[in-house]
Amino acid sequence: GTDANGCDSTATLELTINTPSTSTSTETACDSLVWNGTTYTASGTYTWSGTNAAGCDSTATLVLTIDNNCGGSGVTLNLNMFLQGYMDLFATSPAMVPVLANQLVVGAVGTETDTVTVTLYDAISTSTVIESVQGILMTDGTLSATFANASAGSDYYIGVSHRNSLEVWSAAPVTFTAVTSYNFTTSLAQAWSIGLDPMVEVSTGVFALWTGDLNQDDFIDASDFIIYDTDNAAGLLLDYYATDMNGDGFVDASDFTIYDYSNSVGPFFIQP
Repeated sequence: GTDANGCDSTATLELTINTPSTSTSTETACDSLVWNGTTYTASGTYTWSGTNAAGCDSTATLVLTIDNNCGGSGVTLNLNMFLQGYMDLFATSPAMVPVLANQLVVGAVGTETDTVTVTLYDAISTSTVIESVQGILMTDGTLSATFANASAGSDYYIGVSHRNSLEVWSAAPVTFTAVTSYNFTTSLAQAWSIGLDPMVEVSTGVFALWTGDLNQDDFIDASDFIIYDTDNAAGLLLDYYATDMNGDGFVDASDFTIYDYSNSVGPFFIQP
């Protein structure tokens, strides 16, 4: 150009253009994620606004998936087991009586025996519970349970507990697949033991959990009799009583026969 004196004029501009910035990230996290100082516990799309290194506006977008079942991919366990006191003495093949229906539990059907709890334990640290699931044991001795926090390819002890039975565990850790089967009925060797009989033979080659641990202390002894005796003296019937040890709907002398046999053997359970 020309300056004020009419002479040539040259001006130089050194220019830097700073621009706003945007970014998008996709994340999957177990249970929660801390992002830009905020903890997120639910899946969703989140936006954060701030300033970038150049001093311009910055907008970041997070597409977040929260996985609440990071502990495992999920497995199904199909069990076979019997409960000593509930065995159907008139069945042509080993089976149990429909205890829930006999005890007038609402909604019970004739193919159901009782609710049991199945627990998976860590193979190394056996006090570590992976997951516990309640399921209905059918009169034919079958039960299916699904564990969301267990993984195929992992090893777990299988533990089973029931309101008037002695607890039992698998003889050793079981390597799980997506669908795993385990049968407690075929042999004493199927159950963890320190040398005593962990189960009772209810017919030739058929085994069941001991009945009589009414106080669930892992022993069948005189302390359980006190509980039975109280309910028997009260003449309890037609309700969900653990002291109805043969599952016929009545707490009476026939239940004592089952307890007395178990108590005479004195079985107990010790965790691996």
